[in-house]
Formats: sequence, structure tokens, C-alpha cells
Amino acid sequence: MALRGVHRSLVGWLAVAAVVLGCQPQAQPERGADFPVLTGPYLGQRPPGAEAELFAPGIVSTGMYTRDMAMTPDGREIYFGVSVGGLSVIMQTKLTDEGWTKPEVAPFSANPAMMLGP
Repeated sequence: MALRGVHRSLVGWLAVAAVVLGCQPQAQPERGADFPVLTGPYLGQRPPGAEAELFAPGIVSTGMYTRDMAMTPDGREIYFGVSVGGLSVIMQTKLTDEGWTKPEVAPFSANPAMMLGP
């Protein structure tokens, strides 16, 4: 019985990994046809205003269940949670001299046992 639960968890984690791997950069962030060059604060988006807007469509807001976005005080790193099939990871993107990096799984979030919430 316990082995079946481990197998189900492993299959679920592999599903999350497969979805998220599409967001993984190579060793050095690459800019290509699949990821635009984004510069400036807020991933190049307009600063927040009085009305709610979808944030960074296709980059942070991708149609997957995305939640809990946070930005470092200096505005150079953005973190957001992505959930698929009951499993979750925290994604990160960073502002470099070349622009924002393609979102990738945050190193501290690579553990399949990690959960965003209850």
C-alpha cells in the first residue's frame, strides 16, 4: 500500500517536472524565439495600477495554476508558485544586465516533497 503511494507521488512529480522543464534555461540564460527579451522593472510590464491586470501573460501567467507571486525589495528577482496535479514548485526569474532570465525552478524548490500550502 505504501509503495503504491510512493509510485503515485513519483508519477505526479514527473508530470510537474515535464511541465516545468519547458521553463528551464540552459546553464546560461538564453534569449531565443521561445522567450522574449524583457528589460526594466516588473518584467518590462507596466507598474501596478488601480485596476487588476493579468501579470506577464505567457511568462508568469501561463494558464497553469499560478499563485503567490513575490518580488525582492530591490525588484531584481520574482518568485511564483506553479501547481500541476496537486504538486507544486516555486519558479524564479532574475533581472541581469541582459534582461530577465527565463523562469526556472528555484533551487530550494526542487524537492518533490515540498508543498506550497495545505
